Amino acid sequence: MNAATRKQIKALDKLRLPELQQKFAEHVGETTRSPNKKYLIRRISEALQAAESGSSSKTKRPAKPKAPGARSAAKRAGGAKEAAAKALAKAKAKAKQPAKKQRTAAKDTSGETPLSKLSVPKLQERYKEIVGRTTGSKNAAYLVWKIRQAEQGKIPVGPTQRRSSANPGDFKVIPLRMETEIVDQIDAARERLELPSRTTLIRRALMLYLAKAGENDVAALLEQGE
Repeated sequence: MNAATRKQIKALDKLRLPELQQKFAEHVGETTRSPNKKYLIRRISEALQAAESGSSSKTKRPAKPKAPGARSAAKRAGGAKEAAAKALAKAKAKAKQPAKKQRTAAKDTSGETPLSKLSVPKLQERYKEIVGRTTGSKNAAYLVWKIRQAEQGKIPVGPTQRRSSANPGDFKVIPLRMETEIVDQIDAARERLELPSRTTLIRRALMLYLAKAGENDVAALLEQGE
């Protein structure tokens, strides 16, 4: 890594979140609303190092004598630069669009393995990195959903705030009456999902429904109670 790249990476620590998100779009080529600065800095650093490797390999190539078609080749190179500039401008414009207009599952151009293809242990590692806390869940679909929600800034990241036992707060019981056969099937599904209790299952089901309906603040409250 040369001195210029090292200086750029070091400067990332001083940037605010919106500036990091814009740098992410410039260097990674994707838009993101992730509030996790550590994740953004890592991805930008990887892109800067990859760009440095690509440029150094180009400088090591021996110069070739100019051929009769050199002028047309230079013209094509100029066109490629213009196309790259347009792509960057498009990425910046997309970063300013509302979150609802952005695709939630952008194509992975960074070379990382897509979330849907990661094993549960790898997903748990990614969850800890992006969401900012550990999880005991072994449900791959749930882990993928939570990671994507965190990357889009739809759920709070970092350690959850637990209520003090000295101040338990007010509680209400939600009545939920169902036929015995249905409850038995729900319990069987809960065991397959390795969830510790019916309450956990109901909380996560409500959290998922509310988040998909756009009620992200209410969904976040349910998560804090887990």
